[in-house]
Amino acid sequence: MLDAGLWSWRRADTGPRRARFETLVMWSQEMGFTYFEARGRAELAYLDIETGEVARANEGIAEARLLLDEVADAPPEQGAPPGVELAAWAASWVALRHSQVARHQNRAEEGERMTEEALRIARAAGVVEVETLALLQLGLDRCRRGEEAAAREVLSKAAELCREARDGAGEAHALRTLTHIEDPKRALVLIERSIELARGAGALRVELIGKQVWVDLLWRTGEREAARREARLLVEEAARRSLRQTVSLLELQRAAWASTEDDWPEVRAHRDQAVQWGAPAGSIVERVAVCALDVLLAVVAGDDAAAMAAMDALDRTRGTFDDAVVRDLLAKARALASPAVGARIRGEKR
Repeated sequence: MLDAGLWSWRRADTGPRRARFETLVMWSQEMGFTYFEARGRAELAYLDIETGEVARANEGIAEARLLLDEVADAPPEQGAPPGVELAAWAASWVALRHSQVARHQNRAEEGERMTEEALRIARAAGVVEVETLALLQLGLDRCRRGEEAAAREVLSKAAELCREARDGAGEAHALRTLTHIEDPKRALVLIERSIELARGAGALRVELIGKQVWVDLLWRTGEREAARREARLLVEEAARRSLRQTVSLLELQRAAWASTEDDWPEVRAHRDQAVQWGAPAGSIVERVAVCALDVLLAVVAGDDAAAMAAMDALDRTRGTFDDAVVRDLLAKARALASPAVGARIRGEKR
């Protein structure tokens, strides 16, 4: 059932994924397989944070960690194969999913700390899949901080491990992450290879995420009509599969594109679609992008009070989070704003 749930994740089938992990939890409870119950609850928490169920995600991770704490002092007869290896396997996965739940909420220090914990446990126990996923997360952290040399080192190691394990989906993830620190033309080559690897591995979810990066690179390299066409098709596919976050991020991306052409009705339309798909309660990337778009749209409408209120909301939301798209949206707003609003935006830039 665990393998079936993970396959549903790879195939981007949200409904079957939830049903299979819920069944895993139920069976594990009945059989006394505490380690598998903890893993199942962590997987459900990861699904919940992706679909915007923040409170439920936090509760699920807390339950998973509590189960691991309880079983540490219990007799070895848990119904599942006993031993440290199984305990480390469960602990590494719970730490990894904990890190992802924290990261979605911009609890960056906690997220990175839990990723490091997952990496430490995985390396000691030989859980290669967790090791590669943790390295990919740490590589992305370094990309976002502009630490290009460190990012390349970490991501190259992750890609190497994936190739050794013949994990095409993992290697695709590594190549996609590397696009953050490459120039657009080189990044386009990498993302096309990433999509090819994901497709070959049957990992539709990874393929769709890669395509999300691909369409943005098409836009940035001047192929705007192709980007619009492919983004529309990608939104339709993601919506059909109930991939809330993918649809939301694509709509925010399309709103940002429209802002570069001063097409304000399109900006508003795509922003509103993202809101309908749960962006205000989604990941930190989604929430910050909505706030930045609200600042820009208020400036364009000449509503200084609304622009100031949107800046207040942005400041409350983003904390230390930084993102190139948001910086570009605020730069556009600053160029069009009244002196008072422009000064406010400059003062809030991080």
